[in-house]
Amino acid sequence: MHIPRTPHRYHAYLLRCWEERTGSSSDAVTWRFLVEEVGKEGRHGFISLEDVYTFLHQELTKTNLEQVVASTDPSPDDESLDAGAPS
Repeated sequence: MHIPRTPHRYHAYLLRCWEERTGSSSDAVTWRFLVEEVGKEGRHGFISLEDVYTFLHQELTKTNLEQVVASTDPSPDDESLDAGAPS
């Protein structure tokens, strides 16, 4: 019986949040966000928390779709390919 291998899903992100004062009024504050995936190059900057959520949702959904495709494609070392080979 062939049991598809499912890779472990794990992502580590560093989220930086800081406020910027806009204008001369101390009441005018804008939050800024920076997301980095640990172990990978690249940074993604955002001006709203909603944008951070959207980015992370898209990244994790993309990863899920890639894993579904990878788990349905037979690999060369798949046991099912060796089943008919002489030993």
